[in-house]
Amino acid sequence: MDINHRYLTGDSFSLMDSAGKAVAEYVLTNYHGKQRVLIVCGPGNNGGDGFVAGSYLESRADVTVLPLVSTEMYSGDARKAMLRYTGRISAADSIAEEIDRTDLILDCIFGTGIGKEPSGIYREAIELINASGKETVSVDIPSGLGRDTVIKPHCTITFHDFKEGMSEENCGQIHVVRLNYHEKSENYSGPGEFAYFPYPSRSSHKGMNGTVALVSGWEFHGSAVMAAESAGEAGADLVKIYSNGTDGDSIPFLHPSIIVRKIGSIEDPVKEIGKSGCVMVGSGMGRGKESMDFMEKTLKGTTGNLVIDADGIHLLSEKPSLISGRKAVITPHAGEFRDLTGMEPDEKNARKAAADLGAVLLLKGRVDIITDGTRVIYSEGGNQRLTMGGTGDMLAGVVASFMSKGMPPLWAASLASYVLKRSADSLFEEKSIWYDQQDLMNMIPGTLKWTESFCRQ
Repeated sequence: MDINHRYLTGDSFSLMDSAGKAVAEYVLTNYHGKQRVLIVCGPGNNGGDGFVAGSYLESRADVTVLPLVSTEMYSGDARKAMLRYTGRISAADSIAEEIDRTDLILDCIFGTGIGKEPSGIYREAIELINASGKETVSVDIPSGLGRDTVIKPHCTITFHDFKEGMSEENCGQIHVVRLNYHEKSENYSGPGEFAYFPYPSRSSHKGMNGTVALVSGWEFHGSAVMAAESAGEAGADLVKIYSNGTDGDSIPFLHPSIIVRKIGSIEDPVKEIGKSGCVMVGSGMGRGKESMDFMEKTLKGTTGNLVIDADGIHLLSEKPSLISGRKAVITPHAGEFRDLTGMEPDEKNARKAAADLGAVLLLKGRVDIITDGTRVIYSEGGNQRLTMGGTGDMLAGVVASFMSKGMPPLWAASLASYVLKRSADSLFEEKSIWYDQQDLMNMIPGTLKWTESFCRQ
């Protein structure tokens, strides 16, 4: 939401300012007898929230901000907040003395971004705060939440909503503060979805960052190729098309990054398919008995992530239990939605269908509707050239690529829709309607690079 707000408004400091101001107001209202306030700040935006709170408190209380890193390390909005604060600042090596003299501690060390056990000065600070017994208020979440070394606060002021893993047992009394987000920050797709993308480690090896198996293209071979190419452009390590042999041997020569496996030459093709990070079923398969039987066999014989497209949706309309208990994304256009559900394609019916099927539904349209039955996300953008054949295959391939890496289905579907529509809009600016399927596939990596860079600003 923070990233999408910045994308929509061009501003993010206003969120930090309103967060810090809300913390200050809560302290003044609920801890007016605690005149000496120590704000312990980490290096990121949670520390920035602390500096903002200090700015609003410094004329009303005896405030000390104690950054656990050099102030030169602050950047972006956190640096702006640090430079605006004019009150007392203490050094990290004085933390024990500062804790002794204070009445109230604000924990602004880590927000939700910590990915490992706190160590060094951070571990020392958390242990000293816990051992002091001083009244402690955590900002957004208790620092280290989910780790062994974690602040044990009396109260937590969290922003917008409860975060995963929060409870009164580990957070104390929880006070939720609503921030002034742009109205589309939460329920519209945007670059913020990239926050859920499992970025590859430098030490990873082939296959660790996504393997996709495509049961596709038995009747319309190009569908399988476009889905496979798009999955590769979206970062999957390995992409395999499982063929019945009718598509010939040309694909590996024309597209050497795509592996073609003929099911007739594999002892147990379904078992091999099931080893992939995500299985995509349906694009270009046709509705002949052979293809329908093999899709059904695949769905029954595998247990991992699924993307169901095109003719796979027709199979699902007859046998919806095939995806029961699975992490699945279904990608119908309006006609396929009617075939699948017997209902008209709108938000209410999409939500109901997703809940009934226990899957994420990506209903394609001028505005895509993405829902898991509870939450609904809208994906705007795109242009009239997206009516060309193959764009649905590409979308399904990108979803499968993201899911193969471990992205949650809802966010994989939302990010894929955003990326494809933004890619199309970039091409429209350059070429009007005069771009083709290959242009769109080739644009995917550049769009993802822009999205990654925007999220890291």
